Amino acid sequence: MNDSQLDQLLKSFGSCQTPPRFSSDVWNRIAIEPDSVGWFSLWKRHIVEAFTKLSQPAGAFAACAAFVIAGSFAGLEARQESQAPELQYIQSVSPFIHQSSK
Repeated sequence: MNDSQLDQLLKSFGSCQTPPRFSSDVWNRIAIEPDSVGWFSLWKRHIVEAFTKLSQPAGAFAACAAFVIAGSFAGLEARQESQAPELQYIQSVSPFIHQSSK
């Protein structure tokens, strides 16, 4: 169906009559309904609550402690001990290890 056919069909339909007081009934039902809360406003409220708690001394201390503990665990996981500690030390201070081969 092209645009002109659709235009003709819409013009032939005419207008429909709404019942009396339809508009006021619709607005009354909207006024009675509670405010719908969308996902964005829910996330916004949670983020505001989280920052409010973090702005308090206890919340800030807890967040810092959690980050320090998480960083410590991440550092322990990243540490590789494939060689003996003595050998690692020797390789770190040896001037011959860091020379480029010619």
